[in-house]
Amino acid sequence: MISTQYKHKKILSAIILLFLLTNIGAQNKGSYIDYQKYRLQKVPKFKSFEGNDSISHSFFQIYGGSSFALVPGITNGIKYPGAELGVSLGQWFTPIHGARMSLFGKYYNAYPLGELVRVKGVGVSLDYLMNLSALAKDFNAVRKFELLGIAGGEYLFPQFEKGYSGSYGFRAGLQARYALNFGSVFFIEPRIGIYSDNLDFTDSWRDYNIAGSLVAGIEFRTTPINKRYTDKFHLSSFKDNIFLFSGLGIGGLIAPGCSDLDRYAGGNFFAGMGKWFSPYSGARLTGKAAVFKYPVTKSKVKALGLQADYLLNLSNMFYGYNHCRFFNLTAVTGFNYDYLRNEKDQNLFGVGAGLKASFKLSDEFCFFLEPRVNYYPGQYYATGLNGEYYSRANFMINAGFELNSNPQKLSSTKKNMENSSLADNTFIGIAYGFNSPMKQAAFYKNNVDPRASLYVGKWFTGISGLRLSADLGKLWKSDKQPGAKIATIGADYLFNITSLMNGYDLDRKFDLIGAAGVNLAFRSSSLNRKTYLGGEVSLQGLWNVTPSFGLFIEPQLRLYSDNFAERSIHFAKMDGVLALMGGVNLRLKDCSAKQKSLFRNDNKSNSYFAFSAGTNFLATHIKRANAFGFSGQMAFGKWINPVAGWRLGMNGEYRQENALKYLYGGAEADYMLSLSTMAFGYDPDRRLNLNAFAGINAGVDYERRSLDFVPGISAGGQVVFKASPTVDLFIEPKATVRSRFRNNGAKDVMNVQIGLNYKLSSEKIAYAQDFAKDDHSKYFVSASLGIGGYGGSFNNGDLKAKDLSGMYTLAIGKRVSPVSYFRLGLNRKELTNTTSSDVVVTAFNADYMANLTTLAAGNDMDRKLEFLGVVGTSINLASKKGFDLTIPLGLKMGVQTKIALSRKIDLTLEPALNLYNKSIDKSYNRRGRAIGEFMVGINYNL
Repeated sequence: MISTQYKHKKILSAIILLFLLTNIGAQNKGSYIDYQKYRLQKVPKFKSFEGNDSISHSFFQIYGGSSFALVPGITNGIKYPGAELGVSLGQWFTPIHGARMSLFGKYYNAYPLGELVRVKGVGVSLDYLMNLSALAKDFNAVRKFELLGIAGGEYLFPQFEKGYSGSYGFRAGLQARYALNFGSVFFIEPRIGIYSDNLDFTDSWRDYNIAGSLVAGIEFRTTPINKRYTDKFHLSSFKDNIFLFSGLGIGGLIAPGCSDLDRYAGGNFFAGMGKWFSPYSGARLTGKAAVFKYPVTKSKVKALGLQADYLLNLSNMFYGYNHCRFFNLTAVTGFNYDYLRNEKDQNLFGVGAGLKASFKLSDEFCFFLEPRVNYYPGQYYATGLNGEYYSRANFMINAGFELNSNPQKLSSTKKNMENSSLADNTFIGIAYGFNSPMKQAAFYKNNVDPRASLYVGKWFTGISGLRLSADLGKLWKSDKQPGAKIATIGADYLFNITSLMNGYDLDRKFDLIGAAGVNLAFRSSSLNRKTYLGGEVSLQGLWNVTPSFGLFIEPQLRLYSDNFAERSIHFAKMDGVLALMGGVNLRLKDCSAKQKSLFRNDNKSNSYFAFSAGTNFLATHIKRANAFGFSGQMAFGKWINPVAGWRLGMNGEYRQENALKYLYGGAEADYMLSLSTMAFGYDPDRRLNLNAFAGINAGVDYERRSLDFVPGISAGGQVVFKASPTVDLFIEPKATVRSRFRNNGAKDVMNVQIGLNYKLSSEKIAYAQDFAKDDHSKYFVSASLGIGGYGGSFNNGDLKAKDLSGMYTLAIGKRVSPVSYFRLGLNRKELTNTTSSDVVVTAFNADYMANLTTLAAGNDMDRKLEFLGVVGTSINLASKKGFDLTIPLGLKMGVQTKIALSRKIDLTLEPALNLYNKSIDKSYNRRGRAIGEFMVGINYNL
């Protein structure tokens, strides 16, 4: 016990000593320290608005949404929503604290005893607002996104029904808000609250009810007079501030018991015209076509109608007129006329109101959303049996695009379209889409077929142009017959509506273009005849990604005489075809003198060698899995100006379908066009280019044991990627039509190849006079070995290794200029004939060789790789067992690749095609006498 007391005394003494030492150490001999500077907490300064604040603190709100009675459970409450619509006035007293008062109308779909009870009425509410974003990170007048906390009460006035005295409640929620522009805010506000027990006309054991709501709306902040926009509103002519619009909408009928909106859903198409008479007031006239489901009568309600509306621009009213404002909110109210086609025709007159939110896409175009309610007092939009389940109203959520006449833009756009050459403002386009016959002026669904289109045209002025088009597709005929193939050529007059309303502007992002014209349609099958003359109208919406490249969508209507299609427009006694096309539009322009000078002074050569390989197939066999073969091409080309060039090449094809083999070898000459340069101007550093080409070709092909001469024409395109200053990679689709003169047969062949262009450098270009000064020998001798394929080797329809012919060549040659070579040679070959003895041919060749590399890039004796074109003639001694010796003549063409191994020795690779007259092998009873060969050899420079 004593020891314990002693311990306690020691501890107490230590504590007292510690306090004494602390007090002594805390003595400050210097100046006095203000302890308040080191306190742990400060009383926060009361935040208030600054006098030069850029925004107003009073606001007005319009909102609407869904209400939910949650007493029977959240699932049932959400499944059967009600509706709420209201307006609010409010004030921010500080950056954090505010209040608002609201007037609203709402109804609940409640199920307190398992039966529907609809509670509806008008009420008022008072809410406290707290800006949580300002509380967390201070107030920011230009902040786009904010989060508010809301708490308050509301009172729903009595409905004067027996036993119902009105209800009240307290609710809380959050408001997420996004500033659309100065003064306009879009918000979404979920709320939940506790209400008095009589909300759903019943008494609950809880003595209270639970309800919630989810609303969205627009807030307007009032603006002082000195801070309002004051742009001048122009109204000097009738077309000033006119606007055109069109779009689609979805919605439904409003009828008693129609809580399942999908069963009463509908939609409409609308288009119209309007005009603003002042910054605040305007009017518009709308035409519409609508259709609604109506399950009561198991039929659809169809209507055509007109709407005449008054427009009140709330944004201009609150903030002043600003023609550059991104977002505008407009109140809409007006009168409706509807012509109904249901069980009986009806003429209905009603009223409608809505709210249009517009988003500016450019100076002329805007996108809009417009919820609208239409009501027909004393009239039935739809009715069931015995007049029950009637509907007097419908709602729509419309969306569309609007084209506005902009007087400021029209007055500032004085420049005219330049048309200095034929290429200027020429355009080409390619489109793909779908078409279908019409039935009673409606789109005939489930009978949609594809269509592809190609067009070329020219704008003569900023408003007027001409377009020539050709398309190919199918058109549904009947359920029992396949769609007929249809080819169409047409001519259309083009009318640029945007330029008419706002003047010509090459840099405009969006254009609305109307078209009307005639066309001639060719059908593969028809009810009466195969050729039809028709008319067409269309409307093209063009998005100019650049001044030269655009994307478009274009609805079209074509009209023909009766019997063109299975369905018809009965009231017009004509057949109609609706189509929706989308595609790419490329606007061309001629190169300026500056661009041509840049092309001539470019330090890179405009000559190149091209190598490519890929697949080929017959156009009619594209769906066959085994129809694809192989193809390759080697070519030399040159761009003669920024837009145009040429290409010479040799190509080959091989394919096999089942047991049928096809071989082709030939030469081709193409004319090239740089579409990218025509569209965007010459740019030597451009990474991606689009080229088009067309050309002629000639060669020999082998099919069904027959060797024939086949000329043809071809056309295609190239997508070229610049991999380096000297190498381009490309993909090249090409269509070729070849004809056999012997039997008038034609083949439509498609090729898709991937390859590279090797551009020759101009930095080492030397002139012809340097050739006389170089010390390289101008004479050479060569020896080469190779293999070849002879037409007589294919008589059994199958080419095998044992059927190939062996050959060798000894030659001597001379370089007479940097480009030109002559070569004399002795060639011996043994041609394999599968049906008789072989043919031994000894040939004396005289060849002219053109150094294509030197031709393109100048003389350079130190160059390691060169390409030479070869053409020549030959005198041949042909011997065959059982036949007399013959002396046929021959022609040769080929390309030699020469690789310098040293100053004296070159390696050569030389594919070639030899053509002979028929005396070379009298046992081979075919018109063609051709040998394809591939030689590998050595040149020794003397």
